[in-house]
Amino acid sequence: MRILIVEDEKMSQKKMQLIMENFGECDMVADGASAIDLFNKAWQARAPYDIITLDITLHEMSGVDVLVQIKDIEDTMNILPAKRAKIIMVTSHKDKDNITTCVTAGCSGYIIKPFTKEPIAACLRKVFLNYVQENFPKTY
Repeated sequence: MRILIVEDEKMSQKKMQLIMENFGECDMVADGASAIDLFNKAWQARAPYDIITLDITLHEMSGVDVLVQIKDIEDTMNILPAKRAKIIMVTSHKDKDNITTCVTAGCSGYIIKPFTKEPIAACLRKVFLNYVQENFPKTY
C-alpha cells in the first residue's frame, strides 16, 4: 500500500510515519502544494497513493483545499471510485462544522489529534471495510 502523509508539524510527522510504516510505503510532505504535486506525479508514474493522511491546518493552503483539489483531479482524470485515494483527515479540529465540511468534500475518515496507533488502525479498517462493501457486493 502506498501512503502519503501531509503534515507540517514535525512531531506529528514522525509519529504518523512510525504508525503508517506498519501499513505500507510512506512518503511525507509538509505543505499542500507539495502534496498535490506528489499526488500528480504518483499517477503519472502509475503508482498512485492508496491512502493520504491530511492535516487540515497547513501553511499557505488548508488541508480542506488540498482535499478538494485532489478530488477534482480524480474527477478530471476519470479515475474509477475504487481506484481513488482514501483521504483521512488528521486534525485537532473536532467541531461539527469542520467534520461536516471534510466529509462533504470527500474524505474517507477523520482522526482527532493527538492520535495513537489504535484510532488510526480502526479508521483504516473502517475505510477498507467500506471499500470492500462498495466494490464487492454480496452475490448470494
